[in-house]
Amino acid sequence: MKNTFILFIFLIVYSTTDAWYFYSPLRDQMLLPTFNPKQKSFFVIGAGSTHNAHGYSEHAKLDNPFMLWQNTESTINMLNGFSDNSLISQLAQQVNTTDDGIRGHVRINGNYQLTYGMVYGAHIPISHGWSIICFIPQYHAKIDHITIQDFTLTQTAQDQRVKELLTNQLSSVLKTYGNGLTIDSWSKTGIGDFSFYLAWDQHFPQQKPLLQNVLLNVRSGIHIPTAQSISKEYLLSHSFGNEGAWALPFGGQLKLDLGDYLSIGLDVELTYIVNQTVKRRVKTATEQTELFLLYKTKTHVDFGMNQHCSLFAQVHSKKYGLKTTLAYQYFKHGDDTLSGCSLTTDNQIINTARSLHDSTAHHIISNTELDIAQTCDAHWNFEPKVHFFAKIPFNGKNILLNTFIGGGVSINF
Repeated sequence: MKNTFILFIFLIVYSTTDAWYFYSPLRDQMLLPTFNPKQKSFFVIGAGSTHNAHGYSEHAKLDNPFMLWQNTESTINMLNGFSDNSLISQLAQQVNTTDDGIRGHVRINGNYQLTYGMVYGAHIPISHGWSIICFIPQYHAKIDHITIQDFTLTQTAQDQRVKELLTNQLSSVLKTYGNGLTIDSWSKTGIGDFSFYLAWDQHFPQQKPLLQNVLLNVRSGIHIPTAQSISKEYLLSHSFGNEGAWALPFGGQLKLDLGDYLSIGLDVELTYIVNQTVKRRVKTATEQTELFLLYKTKTHVDFGMNQHCSLFAQVHSKKYGLKTTLAYQYFKHGDDTLSGCSLTTDNQIINTARSLHDSTAHHIISNTELDIAQTCDAHWNFEPKVHFFAKIPFNGKNILLNTFIGGGVSINF
């Protein structure tokens, strides 16, 4: 294409992020640049994190991400539920004790951080308000500074056996009996799921003193499973997308222009995630805690639906090409349900995992956009825009969250 070019500017910004249930924190309608319905557009969004994620359990905010589902991990109960002739059951017979709530309990301490994220995308108009929007995110995540805190006492022979056979050599026990399960630090850089949307935008001018215009947006699309995953041998491993599953988002936006400087609106997007068969670590006994799952098997996952709902207000000045958006966003991922692909897997037991429960997140989002050509009153063949945003969590459940502050650049031509 004769007039097509891409301007790429890497922005060094302070930022934060969301994870667990992991969903793409930058794949967000509130963070996308404003598109001209008659022009093509290329855009880049960047954000980075300088502090560690906070966990939101079912009842409290946590600094330690490894306490998201349980306060401590049981090394005794992790041996339960295996056949009598297995190596794990033989180890349990050597330990020959029960979990009293303290014996065999350890706490993993460490930091989780989604250090940065990028989104690369394009907007292509078709006709009569129809357009195509596609983009792909990229992330870097890490876990480090891992330590183990052993709560086992030294008062009885049972305590001593647990220390000698389990907690004092926990790392080697997990690797040997847990198919390579490790408590080592890890880091991963990879892309997320490729997103493709078909959108329709239409303006409805109003002849009223206050209400001047109504903007209606309807969109539907597909998330293609291109995301990379972190090895299931690591603690808190996850995919940068929908765990290899295809997904179908559909949503819309209603925006009301009130006078020359203020707009308010509502944006809603629901995403159906197609069922998928994946290899996961699952529970073999109801009393097991969820970081030390030794059994890994293929499972069929019936994913819960993702729900995004954003209430927003915009203050804008056409003269200076400036627009600031303030939004409240609610996110929910519904309960996941597992079905074992092996006859030896007990579906009732594996679905007692708290990590399968629904996840929620609450954010405040601020996004300021500057249209450089409009600000300079220039008549160029292209329209560069820059924007800076903050995505700040303040509550949630069953999820790890950080604050995001970032920015981006887009070119309309």
